[in-house]
Amino acid sequence: MPKRAPTPPPADDTRFFTVVNPYPEQPYMTLDDSRRFTRWITCIIGEDHLLAFYHKPKSPNVVLIETLKIGPDFDRLMGEHRWSEFLKKPSPAESREVSSIFPCTLATSRMVQKAGWVCRDVSSSWFRKWSPQTDRYAVSRLLLARPLY
Repeated sequence: MPKRAPTPPPADDTRFFTVVNPYPEQPYMTLDDSRRFTRWITCIIGEDHLLAFYHKPKSPNVVLIETLKIGPDFDRLMGEHRWSEFLKKPSPAESREVSSIFPCTLATSRMVQKAGWVCRDVSSSWFRKWSPQTDRYAVSRLLLARPLY
C-alpha cells in the first residue's frame, strides 16, 4: 500500500489572542452580542485585520480572536481594557468590569480547533452601515482619539 503524502504545514499568516472577560460577556450567545464584540475589537485593530473568534463551552468567560499576522501595532490591543473607558453609557455594573487581552499560546487554527474551540467567522455584513463614530455601545472618545493603525 502506498504511503500517504505528508500534510503540508499550515500557513503562518494569522495570529491568536486570548480575551478574558470579553465585552459583552459570552459574545457567542446571540448574533447581536457577536456583532458588538467584533465591532469593539475592530475599533482597536481595524475591520480588515479581524478574521474570526473562537469560544469554548467549558470556558464561558474566555474568547480567542484570530487576526492577520501583519497589520497594526498589536500593542494597542493587548492589555487591560476597562469597560468604563470604552463604553459610551456603561451601567454601574459594567463600569466595574475589565477585559484583558494577551497573546494566545495556540499558534494555528488547527491547534485551536483540536483544543475544543468553536469558530465563529466574522461576517463583513456586520460592518455595513456601521462606523466607530456612530456605534451606540462600545466606542468612546478615547478609542476614536487614537488612530487605528
